[in-house]
Amino acid sequence: MSELTALHQPANASDFSPETALYRVGGKLSFIPSLPMIQMRMLELRKRRGLMFTVILLTLGLPVIVLGILEITHLLKPSTYGLPGSPSLFAHLTDPMSLFGFVIGATLGATAGSTDITEGFFRLLVATGRSRISMYFSRMAAGSAIILPLVGLGFTILCLVTCFAGKPQSQYVNVSGIEVPINLSETQLQTWLLNHPNQISNAIGQSVGPQSVGPNGGIIVGGSGKHVNPNAQLPNSNYVNPKSFVKSDIGSIFSGYIYQEVSSINPSNFEMIKVGLWLELVTFMGFIIGLSLGATMGQRTVPTILLLVLQIIITPILSSLKIPYFLNGQRMLIGIALTQLRPLWTLGGIGGGGGGNGPRVGGVNSLGIPSLPTWAMIVVILLWAIGFTLLGIWRMTKREA
Repeated sequence: MSELTALHQPANASDFSPETALYRVGGKLSFIPSLPMIQMRMLELRKRRGLMFTVILLTLGLPVIVLGILEITHLLKPSTYGLPGSPSLFAHLTDPMSLFGFVIGATLGATAGSTDITEGFFRLLVATGRSRISMYFSRMAAGSAIILPLVGLGFTILCLVTCFAGKPQSQYVNVSGIEVPINLSETQLQTWLLNHPNQISNAIGQSVGPQSVGPNGGIIVGGSGKHVNPNAQLPNSNYVNPKSFVKSDIGSIFSGYIYQEVSSINPSNFEMIKVGLWLELVTFMGFIIGLSLGATMGQRTVPTILLLVLQIIITPILSSLKIPYFLNGQRMLIGIALTQLRPLWTLGGIGGGGGGNGPRVGGVNSLGIPSLPTWAMIVVILLWAIGFTLLGIWRMTKREA
């Protein structure tokens, strides 16, 4: 009896009863894979040393190598190279980690979904009488158990270096030369600005756009031609009351404040958890889509190339280019949905450009196209996950042994 057949043999004759096998976890008719099935799938993937090396390099190796190099250069020449931990580095590293996470997740998924087919083991697995659905879910569990902990470990290292190998954190953020307290909500920032009218011109000059010297040495902000005059009681054509200015433009002011905060202050523990969960979500979505396409096509090369093109070429173009009559189609892309959920402390979450005025802050505003409500984007992600899972299961059940 082969090892593969013995792994799937029931422990005793009573296990052949359809009534008990149907409801027993890991039984022949059960949709839930048994632990030995998952372990066998993991063993198959771990034996692919080239694939495992690439997975480790792009998930755990990326932050370790970058942070290690920065730490070595700092130790060799501290006067020139600063400490490796910084909010800017945190944001710049999470961006490639998310991209590589999706890509390597798709590659691992396509491999897990097509290995048995390309190597001729699928017929042997079907002959054991196991449910094909449980066979599919065993692949999903095995791949997730390999890649998700690696992503989490790499991100944990980044968080530890950011917290303990960086400069001491200030309780204020510098906005146009004015020290503004950190961790203010939009309402709290508005209250603080209204309580400091003599500092409004300097505090919000950078946030609302370009500034220049106006009449009598005043500051013209935002390109609007209006001068913020703290002492003005009745605004005229050239001056605007500071309270009215703050209340009308608090959205752009708050965006500029958050941009400065994210660029100079370490994220809180809660924000780090959100970024870590988002990285895990991006990686998991790449994995389950790749798994489905690998099981559907029976190979890993074409699914990997398709997802590379989708994530690296198509998604960036459609996320910044407004196409008439196709806006809803653009917003249905998985990459755009994941971008909208991107937390603040990531490169895409604080980047500028995209046709907007000033810095774009947060996942919603990091898109160059109008976005759907967050709940709608969550629905889009669920549709992709459920839809591709059902596609992979359907193809697995219909495939000839």
